[in-house]
Amino acid sequence: MFEFFGHTRTLQDGVPSYVGSYSVSTVIVSILIAIAASYVSFQITEKNIAHRSGASRHGWIALGSIALGSGVWSMHFIGMLAFQLPIEVRYDPTMTALSAAPAVMASAIALHTLSRDRLSFKRQLCAGILMGAGIGAMHYTGMMAMRMHAVI
Repeated sequence: MFEFFGHTRTLQDGVPSYVGSYSVSTVIVSILIAIAASYVSFQITEKNIAHRSGASRHGWIALGSIALGSGVWSMHFIGMLAFQLPIEVRYDPTMTALSAAPAVMASAIALHTLSRDRLSFKRQLCAGILMGAGIGAMHYTGMMAMRMHAVI
């Protein structure tokens, strides 16, 4: 149960249940970050296509994966900060930093897969599945970074 205004505390089966709220402006910022990261990644991917071989190609893939992966991570983390509970929520700095790694690695694999000379439906599907798995791994690693006096 979510409310967009105010915090309330209810009892559900004798267990305290907290209702949170979302900061709409913070959610909008996270969406704008996702749009910007996607745009930058597509621009970098275009450079990658122009350099089909050599070290510069791998450099563009690395740069694109950092842009896309960190953009996806930032969007999700800021989205998590938009959700406010009536209890203190903290984040373990090491786990929070590590949660970006699956998104960046999945982006690198997906961009490498998509930058091949022949782009087939099978490659697109594979890249999409890998990207989704990376985002899922990023999400659950980020959830492990949360510290609060509640069970999620």
